[in-house]
Amino acid sequence: MTATLPAPTTTTLTLRPGRCAGRCAVALILVCVGVHLVGAVQHWAMSPLLSAATITVAAGCLHCVRCLWVHPTIRGWLYAATGFGLMLALHMIMIWDVTTPMAGVSGGHHQEMAMSTTTGTAAGLGVLAYTGIVIPILGIAVAWWALGHTQPAVAENDHSSNV
Repeated sequence: MTATLPAPTTTTLTLRPGRCAGRCAVALILVCVGVHLVGAVQHWAMSPLLSAATITVAAGCLHCVRCLWVHPTIRGWLYAATGFGLMLALHMIMIWDVTTPMAGVSGGHHQEMAMSTTTGTAAGLGVLAYTGIVIPILGIAVAWWALGHTQPAVAENDHSSNV
C-alpha cells in the first residue's frame, strides 16, 4: 500500500508580494553589510576609528533583516528606506569628494585613492564605488513599491460599514 500526499495548493507555493519584496531588500542589506565589513577590515590599519564606525553602521543595518524577512511591516520598510537613503547620501558625498578637488584643500582619503590609480580620475574608484549608489537606489525602489502595496489591517469586529 502506498501513501499519497495531498496536492499542494497555490497558497502554499506562492509568497505574498510584500514578503518577496522584503526578501529582496534583505538580500540588498546583506550584500551591503558584507561589502562594508570587508572594506572595514582592509582599511583597519589606516583608520581604525573609521573602520569601527563602518562596522557599527553595518551592524545597525541588520536591525531590519528579521522584520523584512519574516513579516514586513510599514515601520520596517520606513527604517530600511531611511537607511538606504542615508547610505545613498553618504556615498554621493564620497564620490563628490573624489571628483571635485578644492583649491588648496586635500580631497581626503577617497580622492587620494582615486589619484593613486593609473587613471587619476574618479573612474579609478572602480565599479564598487558606484555600486554604492546603485544598491541604495534599488533598496529605496523596493521599499517604495512595498509601501505602495501595503494594505492596512482591518479588525474582524469592525462594524463601521453598518453605520
